Amino acid sequence: LNISRETLQDSQILKRIGAVLTRRVLKFLEEESKRDKEKYEKFFREYAQFLKQGVCTDLKWKEDIAKLLRVESSKTVGSEMTSFEEYVDRMASNQQSIFYLCAPTRQLAESSPYYEAFKSKGVEVLFLYSSIDDFVMTNLAEFKGKKCMSVESSQAAEQLKDIESRGDAEKTEDEKKDDSD
Repeated sequence: LNISRETLQDSQILKRIGAVLTRRVLKFLEEESKRDKEKYEKFFREYAQFLKQGVCTDLKWKEDIAKLLRVESSKTVGSEMTSFEEYVDRMASNQQSIFYLCAPTRQLAESSPYYEAFKSKGVEVLFLYSSIDDFVMTNLAEFKGKKCMSVESSQAAEQLKDIESRGDAEKTEDEKKDDSD
């Protein structure tokens, strides 16, 4: 039996087995993250770098891997973490993007002038502390149809104005309904 490693690696059966195993592992981790948050956060803190690397290097599974990522947010307390799915679920109906801020610590993130504008409008911002996080967010690009955008970008400032003007339009429509009643 003389089989070269290259022949074995190119096998369609092995590619299929790899895809099935990857899907099962990702599904297991996602279920664990929902079942026991504390246990999963401990796992995440230990293996975060590998999951982040997966988002950057594996285009096929990057959205599934992104579901496993956990970050601090302006809506969480202390070192409590949230997922991208939870963030998207909490987003305002007129918000088009997932906003994030890279900073060395939460204290610096909360005192950032970029964050102040979002805080004053009540828009949630994800706080990222690792040096690789900006690269990860750039590679992720979007999650569940929502574009990932740094609060430091000019597009974020434009969207913040758009969120404000849409919010004012919705308030005006609501006020009109109240007046007609």
